[in-house]
Amino acid sequence: MFPRNAMISPLLLPRARNASPTDVSLSSLVVLGQPWQLAPHRSAAPGATRAEVTFTSGVTIKNGGARVTSGDVLELASRPVLSLDGRAPSAAVDAETVTLTFKAGRGGPLSRIVLQLAFVQLNLLCDADRDGKLDDEPSPPTWAWGEKGRGPIVLVNNDRDVSRRGGPRRDRLDSRAGGPLDLQDMAPLAIAADGPRELGSRYRLVLQVSDSAAEKVRVFDCSGAIPRALIEPGKPRASLAYMPGKRDLRVEGLQYPDGLGECSCARSRNVTRTTPRP
Repeated sequence: MFPRNAMISPLLLPRARNASPTDVSLSSLVVLGQPWQLAPHRSAAPGATRAEVTFTSGVTIKNGGARVTSGDVLELASRPVLSLDGRAPSAAVDAETVTLTFKAGRGGPLSRIVLQLAFVQLNLLCDADRDGKLDDEPSPPTWAWGEKGRGPIVLVNNDRDVSRRGGPRRDRLDSRAGGPLDLQDMAPLAIAADGPRELGSRYRLVLQVSDSAAEKVRVFDCSGAIPRALIEPGKPRASLAYMPGKRDLRVEGLQYPDGLGECSCARSRNVTRTTPRP
């Protein structure tokens, strides 16, 4: 089982419908390392031929392979596609700003789109070097057998650390964590998030495995006082509130493999539609 990155949906800009100097302001989120693709010509006001791009110092923008400087003017006839990313995690929501100002020739602005952004860093950490401890940094999505191999190993939790009247004879057969001894039988996993202290209710983190993988593993959220099962048979997807820092997870195996026995786990962000501000 190895964590892998998930694709993040691109930012969709609304098409301007009038000629007021300021048309639309959007507030949204960008995950560092997964740039958004912006196509200014698709959102230009009628009659606009050029777009001036200005942005704050925490933003990086490329047009194709060329770096864009704040204040550059783009010809819309060339149908530019901008790649937008950040330099570092943001300390607050709406910490960075990108402004697209649409013009006709050398004239004044026809419309303007203002993007107020926060950048977050998200990583799924595991024990890739197999030393029994959670790695401090994300590892490449590769897995290899052998004494010198890399990639986390999840063992089937087939003992019984805590006896409960009427409970199952094996820890893997229920959705409860049987105390510290049971957690020690599980592989460490963590979601590491760096960014604003709060993002509000619009954004949720999503942890997901395939339907077949959900039959083979159970993932516990151990960030609270009582561990709770997030992913297990019949539940391949879990939604979590954003929390800066490390969210402690544990993974137990439920079945012995009949072949290679690999599965993958992905983290992503729910696609949340932003709405224009008045």
